[in-house]
Amino acid sequence: MHTIISLPKKAFPGLKTLLLLLLGVSLFSGCLTFRQTLVFHKDSTCIATYDYTLPREYAPLLREGLRVLGEVDGGTPLSLFLDEAAAKEYFAARGLELRQYRQSQEGPDLQVQIIVLARDVPQAMANGAFGTLRLTKDVLGDWHLSGPLAVLPEKLDRAELARWQKLCQGTSVSLAVTTPTAVIRSNGRSTAFNQVVWEYAWPATAEASSLFQPSPAQVEVTW
Repeated sequence: MHTIISLPKKAFPGLKTLLLLLLGVSLFSGCLTFRQTLVFHKDSTCIATYDYTLPREYAPLLREGLRVLGEVDGGTPLSLFLDEAAAKEYFAARGLELRQYRQSQEGPDLQVQIIVLARDVPQAMANGAFGTLRLTKDVLGDWHLSGPLAVLPEKLDRAELARWQKLCQGTSVSLAVTTPTAVIRSNGRSTAFNQVVWEYAWPATAEASSLFQPSPAQVEVTW
């Protein structure tokens, strides 16, 4: 269990433009899934895992599209999630460690898993390494993770919305956060005393909110 969140320019996949391109590629043959997990530890480190599944035959098209987007966004190598060397360089430049990179094929799909270690997660988040997510500590010593979720274009007219909804059939994204101590409060779905999940899909399901009307639209969890 794990999400897509909007990221600012020069941030890792999860970038709003990147999600839109991933969706665009997936539309040719169906499903796209993107799962992100964040596991926080008491020593202020965090293990982040990114899991992508997309149609394998469109990987070359995606690489080219990401290259172009990277140039538009100021040279950021957005294609890094399909390239182990680029991923390692990207994270090293931001003080994060790439612990595992794996690509595999299952049927017609390409699966990519990237595992990253942040040794000083508050600083990494302050630097934008985790997109819009921010981690703060209050006067009582409680940690608070928050950040807006914006996964699809906003202000679509009725015709555009209907088109996106038709094309996004079977798409799902999720974020799971595991905390080192019990969760005090959150607006996600609790799956354990120290884990919260936010899930979004189209069509929406009993457990997943709509990609087009995400609720909640902001991650909030305190431990």
